[in-house]
Amino acid sequence: MPTRRHLVLEELVRTERDYVAGLSLVKKKSQIEFLFDELDLSDNCYIDKLKHEPEFPAEVMKQIFLLAACNQSLNLEDILNFHSKLLKHLEDADIMGTLGACEEVFLSHRDDFMIYTEFCNHHERGVSLLYELLSSQTAFALIKSCQLLSNSQLNLESYLLSVVQRICKYPLLMKELVKGTEPPYQSATQAALDISYNLNHHHIIIILVVVLLVLLVLLVLQLVTIIVITVYFQLEGFTNFFDTLS
Repeated sequence: MPTRRHLVLEELVRTERDYVAGLSLVKKKSQIEFLFDELDLSDNCYIDKLKHEPEFPAEVMKQIFLLAACNQSLNLEDILNFHSKLLKHLEDADIMGTLGACEEVFLSHRDDFMIYTEFCNHHERGVSLLYELLSSQTAFALIKSCQLLSNSQLNLESYLLSVVQRICKYPLLMKELVKGTEPPYQSATQAALDISYNLNHHHIIIILVVVLLVLLVLLVLQLVTIIVITVYFQLEGFTNFFDTLS
């Protein structure tokens, strides 16, 4: 029977793999195919397709997908590249068979997790701009075509939100890992847990604001849709009523 630690590690690798595969649909496959030749990722993507469209000039792409301050690449691409390497290191480290291997991987990437700072600091502005663009039929059609080509049920907004959601996942997994780890390796597991908590401490307020903003926008869109439908049917009723009188 699998141990508690084994089950947590399985979930960690599985969700990490799903996270990388999801972000890969936003960026071109060729950037990480050298790491994951066995992954069946779509060549159709958002960044490489939208950047050639006049509705998505360079400045708009930078605001939606975030421009990293340290270089001129898009921050979302840097996050994808980091997690591609992190996943490969987790798989290569034999974390299932070697106690403490998972913790060593996370401790070795302690500073790399700060890559989320740039994304979280500007994520709210990027999401707001994205919703503004979705009000344009042309921009909406282009974004929707990317989703259809990716054969994914998730839209671009969901992928961008998954980045901040992933940050919240690590403390939960590491906390369970601590419970399933026996001394003397428990101290290393606690150190890995501290990394995830420190990451969330820097960004938890931003994450909550972003999530609430997205939920508020979705609620407003639903209310507007209901109002439009209601008004439409009321007008149809009045039209039919007057037609009957005439």
